[in-house]
Amino acid sequence: MFKKTLAVAALAMLSPLANAAPFYADTVNSFAGGTGFGVYDQSGGSYLGASGNGVYDPLAVTTLDGAALALGGASGTAGQIVISFGSGSFFDGAGADLRFFDTFGAAEGFVLDISADGTNFFSVGTFPGDFSFCFPGAPCITDVDISGSAINSGSFLRITAHQPTSVFNYPEAYDLDAVEALNFTTTSVPEPGTILLLGLGLAGLGYSRRRTRA
Repeated sequence: MFKKTLAVAALAMLSPLANAAPFYADTVNSFAGGTGFGVYDQSGGSYLGASGNGVYDPLAVTTLDGAALALGGASGTAGQIVISFGSGSFFDGAGADLRFFDTFGAAEGFVLDISADGTNFFSVGTFPGDFSFCFPGAPCITDVDISGSAINSGSFLRITAHQPTSVFNYPEAYDLDAVEALNFTTTSVPEPGTILLLGLGLAGLGYSRRRTRA
């Protein structure tokens, strides 16, 4: 019975995670805010970073919590952020590959480029806002399929405010709360204990099969 339990555990480790937690972009690599940029906090206390007009805090964009970073730059130089996934890569799979969350005010637009190395970026497209109303309980969601890009996977996103569909004054332009990878592969290395359990499980499975044939 013990060997059977180990075998089941081993097979579970080899299978995709059925109910894995969302994979959010978790590292801000650079940010250049335009006029009227800042963090607007509607989290109800779950967001622990700084907020306000002209304030930048990477915590505002690394999880879906109701605090959003307005990129700024409805006129002049458009605000821009480069954000990445530290634990793996998004890839071109079935349906949409990335999901962008705007949780404040009017749904504004953005321009998206992606990269595998953080240096060479390739265009995915422009996603104009429709000025519908966004708030934490009902965020405005933009689903993106990267199939039209020159690369089919990456870890870095460059998001630039789309000025024709940006609202003036703080919090100005696209209000980014979080980016989720819908098609994602991790690059983490299993811990020694996990490897041992996997080995024992596979060994138990092989032993059980030999006994069945006998």
